[in-house]
Amino acid sequence: MVSLLATSSFALHTPLALWFDRRGGPASAAPRADDGFDQVLQLSGQADAPAGPCLCVTPESKLEEEGRVVGAALCVGNAQEQRDALALVGSVEWILVEAGAPQPCIVAENLLAATEGSPTRVAMCVNAAASVPGLAFALQRGVDALVCPAAAATGEMLEALQVMVMVR
Repeated sequence: MVSLLATSSFALHTPLALWFDRRGGPASAAPRADDGFDQVLQLSGQADAPAGPCLCVTPESKLEEEGRVVGAALCVGNAQEQRDALALVGSVEWILVEAGAPQPCIVAENLLAATEGSPTRVAMCVNAAASVPGLAFALQRGVDALVCPAAAATGEMLEALQVMVMVR
């Protein structure tokens, strides 16, 4: 017999990953150990690579981990860019949606619907603490990773991110 808890949408959530984006920050930008970040995102070849897990964005917008292509980084601001992102579903491990999407929750929902049942995961850049809950629970599933720019990694944002990790 299957318990109702095991079939509820909340039980099906995967852990929410938090990525620290040091691409736009100073070269010395690095998360503190207690901030709860799982990955650091940086430009390929960026100086002062931090210790621990690191993903690099190449000039061609490829997402690499230890020299292996694991995804793509895309700006999704219009219908064509969204079609380009959707075309990657199933062929990459990660789709990273850069900050600046006019309606990030709608973009996230469209990508999450398309990735259902595929190995592709969705990471969304987030610039405001108010956007965190909507992205963390879009389509009652939520994105797989939230990416916080170094400049936004302050009190309110860090608190919102950490609460979503605990709730999910």
